Amino acid sequence: MPRVNMASKQPRRERLPSSSSNDDSPLENHVDKCPILKGGEAMDEDDDDDEDDAPLSSHPSDIPSSHMPLSSTSGFSFTEDHYNFLNDQIDSFTSTVDSLQNTVGGLQQSFNDLTLLLQQVLASQ
Repeated sequence: MPRVNMASKQPRRERLPSSSSNDDSPLENHVDKCPILKGGEAMDEDDDDDEDDAPLSSHPSDIPSSHMPLSSTSGFSFTEDHYNFLNDQIDSFTSTVDSLQNTVGGLQQSFNDLTLLLQQVLASQ
């Protein structure tokens, strides 16, 4: 299994300042307003371009690559809290994937060590 160079990992994205200071959780306050968080159909994933650094639009229907019908986004604004919440979720997911990669790498090394040990035991008999 190929190993991924951890040095090529992208830096953590910076949080935008929160526009509302008394919100306990962006998810609790915005889940009813967001069709994706309510279980609506997610947008199709485009090819991985360098569009990650583009500034976010204030409304999903303003995004040219959006595949969501306009009717499903009416009355919805993508706020800084949404951005920060989703950014935190991406960071958490990335951290989990990195941890799993390290675990798999450790298991591979253990398997290789056990295979070598077994070969040595069989050769000595």
